[in-house]
Amino acid sequence: ILAPNVRPNVVSALRERGIRSWAGSVEAYLRALPKRMKPFRAVYLDHTGSVPRHARLLRLLMTSGAVAPGSVVAATFSTKRGPRQKSHEWTGAHALHVAIGTLQRSARRVGLDLEGGGVAELADYVLQSQAVVSNETHRAPDIAGVEAALASGRITEVALSLEAWAARTVVEEAADPFGTRGRLAGAALERSREILELLGRSGDGAMPLVVGAAYAPAAEEETAKQPRKLLRRRVVGVPSAVLGRGRQEVDDQLIKSLWWMSAGAIASEERKDLGRRADPTLHGSASDALTRAQAAATEEGAEGLFSDDLVVARHRGCALLYPASMLFVIFRVRKLSG
Repeated sequence: ILAPNVRPNVVSALRERGIRSWAGSVEAYLRALPKRMKPFRAVYLDHTGSVPRHARLLRLLMTSGAVAPGSVVAATFSTKRGPRQKSHEWTGAHALHVAIGTLQRSARRVGLDLEGGGVAELADYVLQSQAVVSNETHRAPDIAGVEAALASGRITEVALSLEAWAARTVVEEAADPFGTRGRLAGAALERSREILELLGRSGDGAMPLVVGAAYAPAAEEETAKQPRKLLRRRVVGVPSAVLGRGRQEVDDQLIKSLWWMSAGAIASEERKDLGRRADPTLHGSASDALTRAQAAATEEGAEGLFSDDLVVARHRGCALLYPASMLFVIFRVRKLSG
């Protein structure tokens, strides 16, 4: 174990306990790292500072020879922007995206790549190149499109498909707009359009785009009243820490409501087809769709620290956003394929 530290008294105390230490910063140590030295099996950067202030350290870690295929890289950072940085919007979603994106881009510059740590209790994180995002914004207004979108987990697909279903259903239920289906369709239409706007869709033809998103492990959650009943169901793979075009964050609750409304739309169509009274819990294809939604969103693109040169990547079990303004990430290093 090697534990660099900038405080000489801490270094002395570590050495007294039999721990190898070095008086200086981790960055200085990596710069002085002998080329013939074997790569570390594991590196943990335990920082309380912000990600932007340590982006250079993340780059150096991946390019200095300190790690190699088989190494494990983990880090803790504050999700705050930092006092010297610009004051524009900065949240945990931004910090997580920059930390993961910086590590992956730096690794690929030296023939390495990353894969998620595979920790079951941690969230997956997804990135995708802007180049592979479809330019097609219209979706068939049938429930099969909503089911397929939930199965894929793609946020823009879910929003576009729900919008198409809701627009058709609002017309169908025009005679009874305050009935269950009419109210659900009206709310779904409003919510899907709100999210698509946050993702960057505009009247001048700009496409909705997701920069990055985390997919939490399955958890029991008590939902809000959607649609008008308090339901308990297993919410699986619902995205969080979502960033849209222009680094616009989409609130976690908006994304959760998009998933719940989509499941509600599926259940509504089931009840319509079967001609029976609504069950107080979601079932059948709705619950199946939520289960299949573990598949990750696959959109990405941005500028500056949010570079758009990353290809499709899904990192499994690698990320955690703490409520107290901290994040944790963990990856395994591998050789870049292809």
